[in-house]
Amino acid sequence: MPAEDTAVKQEHGEPAAALATELAAHAERLEHAWCAEVRARGLLTRLSPAELLREAAILLRVWTGFLTSGEEAAAKVQVHWLAERSVLVGRSVQEVLGALFAFSDVIRQHLRRQAPAGTGENADPLPFFERAAQQLVMQAAASCAAAHEELVRRRMDALVEAGVALAGEAGLDRVLQKIVDLAREILGARYAALGVLDDAGKLV
Repeated sequence: MPAEDTAVKQEHGEPAAALATELAAHAERLEHAWCAEVRARGLLTRLSPAELLREAAILLRVWTGFLTSGEEAAAKVQVHWLAERSVLVGRSVQEVLGALFAFSDVIRQHLRRQAPAGTGENADPLPFFERAAQQLVMQAAASCAAAHEELVRRRMDALVEAGVALAGEAGLDRVLQKIVDLAREILGARYAALGVLDDAGKLV
């Protein structure tokens, strides 16, 4: 490892660990504050209160893991996992980044309340937090874009395979069942159903 990289890790090791400890010590308060902030911003509206609270716990784990991983590659794994998971459940890049920005704002407000008056940069965790937050969001944006691109590629491949598979089917019932199965796989859904309407618009 280059001497410069080692120096950076030594410089950031202590504030990163201190910040991670601070977040863990106030996890419940931060998670509830994030849920309120997300609701106020109109984000993740499809999630129930319980689901939103679980999402808050996941984001906080990613944040602390990002801070304490110690190695850049390990930190990227944390963020990439979050981005890939979010894309697979149908969230846009804007939603993912909006949720991260909201958590950054909640943490920032918490640190400002906790910081003793008159502390310098060496004692104040905010300067380090701002750098870490910027890095986290940038990595999340790149990972989300890559995950979206991969998802689109997989779906296009699945559509091509679907066309080939349907061409080889005989019989309406088998073709309709194949369409349902393929649609479920392509969308990553747990269940799928196909309704056929008659001339009056009623289900057959």
